[in-house]
Amino acid sequence: MERPSRLEATRRKLRLARYVVVAGAAAAFGGFALVARAGHPGNSTASPSTASVAAQSSGLDRRQRVRFAVLRLRIELARARGRQHALRAEQRLMSSFRSMGCEIVLAEGLPSEPAHALFDARERRFSRFLPSSELNRVNAAPLGVRLVSEEFASMLSLALDAARATGGLVTPAVGGAITAAGYDRDFADLSLDGEPVEPAAVHSLAALRLRGRMLLRSAPVVLDLNGVVKGRTVDDALALLGDGWVCAGGDLATTVPLEVALPAGGSVRLIAGGLATSSVGRRTWLRGGIRQHHLIDPASGRPADTPWRDVTVSAGSCVAADIAAKAALLLGAAGPAWLDGRGLAGRFVAGNGEVTDNDTWRRSTTRLPLAA
Repeated sequence: MERPSRLEATRRKLRLARYVVVAGAAAAFGGFALVARAGHPGNSTASPSTASVAAQSSGLDRRQRVRFAVLRLRIELARARGRQHALRAEQRLMSSFRSMGCEIVLAEGLPSEPAHALFDARERRFSRFLPSSELNRVNAAPLGVRLVSEEFASMLSLALDAARATGGLVTPAVGGAITAAGYDRDFADLSLDGEPVEPAAVHSLAALRLRGRMLLRSAPVVLDLNGVVKGRTVDDALALLGDGWVCAGGDLATTVPLEVALPAGGSVRLIAGGLATSSVGRRTWLRGGIRQHHLIDPASGRPADTPWRDVTVSAGSCVAADIAAKAALLLGAAGPAWLDGRGLAGRFVAGNGEVTDNDTWRRSTTRLPLAA
């Protein structure tokens, strides 16, 4: 008598469960595919096997989705009988290291040495906090003509592309404004309170010209490439290592299905591509009693006044997702619609913890039918 009752309990559980498939694409930032588990915030106990089945059914017709739902039911019933038939898509932690002020985590089976060397080399070149970095050498004379390295020119070119794609919101010209806001050293060494600060002007892209390795600044532009360096390095590290995933401080790129926790609770299964969160809630400090953060509004030269604490975006690459997340956060209330216009799904967490999904996310959500 006990055995049928356990099977019935499994059936009841499946009737209540819902797996949500999110899919979309955008010409500017690439495509993505996600599977999120709806329900109680913070519940990340969805079976990797059943979530994978749900992911594979995205885009199929109704009859095929029903077949996948039946397969999912059979997987759960097999588990209730004590048989482990499920195809597991788990990823276990293999190695991690610190670089660029955050924890870098690699998928099981990926060697850490090549990725570690790449992250450290990029940090040595692009850090604002290492006096010997090329970025600081370039910023030491922020006006006129300067010959830069090929790698610096490539990263700056990417940052300029990001600025043009976001209407100047995510711009490399904010270096002076970030320093003026008080973020003038590694965050671990930053005084959490201090004297009042005044904003610094953020020059337009018209003040920057890059021709090959030749950089011309017609105004005193202090550069900051943080808007693209970490995301690009995540993508490059994954390309260097092959299949698997690379995560840097929560921003990641993957070629395999991976379940990822979200700000304010819940989780998503990223099938492939990039996922990034931009936040003003993690690294903050006070100057003159006024809260500061690192995301500068180019119009004011001050840390952005935005209703969002966290914005999570998925795209074809980590750097594309990171750029889009930053822009959407800076746009405030217009952020969800801005992502919609580019075919990107975004998840927005307000300062009070309330979660908002943009229209693209909602339109792309499919509730799979479940067998009775």
